[in-house]
Amino acid sequence: HWTRATLDDPSIAVLLEKSPPNAVISRFLQAVVNVGRCDPPGSTTCWTPTPPTFNGVDGAAAFIFVQRHPIAVGLAHLAWRDCAGMALPDLVAHWVAVSFYMRLDQPHLQHVAVVTLEDFAAHPDVVLADLWAWLGLDPLDPDDLATAVADVDVDPNAKYRDLYCRPDAGFLDNHTDLVATWGDSVSRLGYDLNDFVVHCRDAADAEFQGGD
Repeated sequence: HWTRATLDDPSIAVLLEKSPPNAVISRFLQAVVNVGRCDPPGSTTCWTPTPPTFNGVDGAAAFIFVQRHPIAVGLAHLAWRDCAGMALPDLVAHWVAVSFYMRLDQPHLQHVAVVTLEDFAAHPDVVLADLWAWLGLDPLDPDDLATAVADVDVDPNAKYRDLYCRPDAGFLDNHTDLVATWGDSVSRLGYDLNDFVVHCRDAADAEFQGGD
């Protein structure tokens, strides 16, 4: 666990905390990390949770939010014991709620970055190097960067697109209703629910041409 001494230790460049609930408690975490942080140390000029200036003190908390296509997220959650038996539209609704909550918090955060899993998978070296620089860390050695991204799956949603397209899975039967209910909200958050259906059509066309 972290202590105030750990947070203030100049020999530690980064402390990482990675938990899904952080998406909805970011402002609380920012305050916990930064309250009592003064510049210079011991002065009366201390960090306050008031954007955009935060009392002129640079906080130590930085947030990197990683988003992913909501259908892929929903199908991934169905494999969890606690989510087994849930309906995919309910899981998409949860994704929308959390995503909007996260967006509402962002203007109140001093240091925040948002990336998509899809962008990271497509260009992991670029995204990682950019985040590294954004965090103010020393540049990554090219060999270390290459090693860090060597095993990144270039298309992490592929298996979920395939699952969504399977006729026996039943997801396509409810796709029109899913789009009618959540399509606009998902679009405002940067994704398109119909992306997965396009894949289904492409896969069907490829199968037909192969059979011909």
